Amino acid sequence: MDVIASNSDLDAKEALVAATSFITNTIRTLIYNPKTPNVGHASDNDDKLNQISLSEVSLHDLPDDCWIIIYDRVYDVTNFLDNHVGGFDIIMEYAGRDSTVAFAGHSNLALSLLKQYEIGILPPHERIYRYPGTLKISSSLPE
Repeated sequence: MDVIASNSDLDAKEALVAATSFITNTIRTLIYNPKTPNVGHASDNDDKLNQISLSEVSLHDLPDDCWIIIYDRVYDVTNFLDNHVGGFDIIMEYAGRDSTVAFAGHSNLALSLLKQYEIGILPPHERIYRYPGTLKISSSLPE
């Protein structure tokens, strides 16, 4: 007896394979990429920064008041928007929220330039990348 799979069965299988592949590749990139920041490592400098919640950051999503989060640090990039080489719009896409994934791939110079816009860090319970006592993957996370 021949069994013919329906289109919906094939679509579901293709979607599952694509999702599994994406997740696997993302994890591999995070774990094995030497440029991946110091995921999970809390810096000594973290205690000195003002803690700013995700809900507070979300209130700053306008061109004249633009905050973003990169590697659990909060940056007020309002005065940088017009100077961004990639354009104003790309930063505004992430205004008021985490832009770490979009920031990945930027140079170490770009990472160091962020320091002047740093205004705080997420509270420990809201952090993804800098959580004390978890695995330290790389030493390149900005201090």
